[in-house]
Amino acid sequence: MAAITTISTTTSPSDRRTPKWDALRRGLVLVAGLSLLFASALSAPIVPASKLSAAEPEQTVADRRARRLEKRDVALAAARETISECASGCITPIEATALAFSAGEGRAVPGRFLLDVRGGGRSRLRREQNLYFLNSQGDYSAFGVLVIAFEADAMRALLNPQPLPRATAEPEGDIVVQAHLPRDEVSLSVANMMSRYRGKRMLVDGEVSLQWIRQGYGAVSEGRRTRRERGYYQVWVRVTDPAQVAWVGKPAPRD
Repeated sequence: MAAITTISTTTSPSDRRTPKWDALRRGLVLVAGLSLLFASALSAPIVPASKLSAAEPEQTVADRRARRLEKRDVALAAARETISECASGCITPIEATALAFSAGEGRAVPGRFLLDVRGGGRSRLRREQNLYFLNSQGDYSAFGVLVIAFEADAMRALLNPQPLPRATAEPEGDIVVQAHLPRDEVSLSVANMMSRYRGKRMLVDGEVSLQWIRQGYGAVSEGRRTRRERGYYQVWVRVTDPAQVAWVGKPAPRD
């Protein structure tokens, strides 16, 4: 029977009762639970729940949540083996979450990230430069969701790619380049963004990091946390250039 490992954290009196510390601690416990799950799955036999005593729970809360998160990325983990752009390695949303929480607030980890677009939206704060978001899940606040945060100019350029010139050969062998007629510009809006990209499989080159989202009365603020405020962490990759993004393969069926 596999041993059950208990994860404990110690806080200082000043951090106790601080919602931000609690959010970070819960995230770290879940990341640790993922590591324990991967390790125990290789060596521990599966024990039916009926054979476990009341003093030996089948799974910890962290293990159960980690297992659910793993299932989300099964299709992505299998697909990256067939994607040439992932030959040097691609990171799924739950792997990105583990990297961000392991690095800690204020630190970013570079990589190539693979996700299926399941949701999106727009920042409500002017100081956040009207960022546009594409997410790996419909519920952007759920733990394990990877948020791709686009600057407005980058999303506008992504919606309006420049057409490539077309070359034709003349009988004498001369090459004449004919430019395409300009297309009607697609306006920058959440509706246009989601109608084009929802359900697509995306590769993003960038850096993943934790982003503190403050909640409470009044406007929601996005940024690094301060003491004694309520909120949670999102896992972000920022996009400032459409060249960071590529569309690959076929996404998994919708949940």
